[in-house]
Amino acid sequence: MGSNFTDYLLEAHRTLKLDGELYIFEPTQEFAGRNALVRDLEKLGFGFSRVEQRWIFTCGRAEKTTRSPDVDIVLRF
Repeated sequence: MGSNFTDYLLEAHRTLKLDGELYIFEPTQEFAGRNALVRDLEKLGFGFSRVEQRWIFTCGRAEKTTRSPDVDIVLRF
C-alpha cells in the first residue's frame, strides 16, 4: 500500500457492497502487528474473518459490515 493507505481503505469501503470482501497483503517486515490492523479496520467498518502470515506477507480477509466508517481515523501500522 502507499503512504495514504487510509484513503485506499475508505475508498474500498465506499465501493464495496455490504458483506463485500476485502483482501489485504502487506510485507510482514513493514507491518507493525495483527491486533492493530484488526482494531483499526473495525473502526473503518470492516470485520475480519482471518489474518495470517504466508511466506513474507501478512494476509487478511475482511468483510464490509457497516455503512458508515469513522472517517476521522488515520491508520498507522
